[in-house]
Amino acid sequence: MTQNGTWKQIYTENLCVFEKMNKESRRWSETQKNNIRQSDLDLFIKKYTMTDEKLSEDQPDSVCAAIRREDKRQVRVKKIKLKRNKLQWIFSRIKPPKEIRYLNLMKDVDSCVKLLDVYMIEDEWWIITESIGDSVTLKEFIGSRKPLSEPRVAHIFRQIVAAVLDIEKAGVAHRDLKCGSILINQNDNIQVTNFGAAVKLGKANKNVVCTPGYIAPEVELKKRNYAIGPVTTWSLGITLASLLIGEEPFEEGLNACNVKQVILYKMMKSQVSSSFQDLVFKCLDIDAVKRPSVSDILQRLDQLIIKRNSCL
Repeated sequence: MTQNGTWKQIYTENLCVFEKMNKESRRWSETQKNNIRQSDLDLFIKKYTMTDEKLSEDQPDSVCAAIRREDKRQVRVKKIKLKRNKLQWIFSRIKPPKEIRYLNLMKDVDSCVKLLDVYMIEDEWWIITESIGDSVTLKEFIGSRKPLSEPRVAHIFRQIVAAVLDIEKAGVAHRDLKCGSILINQNDNIQVTNFGAAVKLGKANKNVVCTPGYIAPEVELKKRNYAIGPVTTWSLGITLASLLIGEEPFEEGLNACNVKQVILYKMMKSQVSSSFQDLVFKCLDIDAVKRPSVSDILQRLDQLIIKRNSCL
């Protein structure tokens, strides 16, 4: 037999073995998978009762409400489709969403939702979190009422900025900060949720992660290794503008420069004070280097609040 023939025979034999192993592994993993998921479903039903209420309709992953049997308190159930490649199927290695890891890191941060349980049910991860009672997303909150007064905006926005600082102190960058990622209750208390795009601070940013309308110019241009800090500041600027004018100030297809023009027009129409306009446009500076840091925003906001209170 020639050398080429030998290699062909070895390749064919190994391919047959691989396909047999693949078939057996899939059969085994499917049985194991069904057992695990049935067990998880039973555990979920023992602790929670699913309701028909859907939360955060604007999120890419389904978020539903459930009631914890122990204290009849409402919890959030985020359902994320399982993701695996061919080798993970073969060896039944199912990698959990990284959101679980970052929620664990946030367990001591009061301004973030609390991770309660994680289940693997059918083809989904079910992430159970506890949030402040009777809360809705900030997007739903500002869309259901008239524009807020500036003192109320300052109170809410200060909590958001302080929450971002707490998250960064825990060594995490959220990377998808927006009105849909912030929960608010009837007492105007907030919590941050949706850590699916989070990364550790200091990690290189080689991919574009952000919700359309909140995308900073440098991310929009798909620059690699962009700095997280200025991008976070841009998202905070859009969030502040949304609070001030009573709606998210953009439409599908608008780029960062167009969004700034829309914000300027709507803030003038809503008679937003020059102090708040100045803060918004400092956050939305096209030059990322000139944008204030999160701690600078908090300092500027506190100065603005003190000045307003002294004028009363």
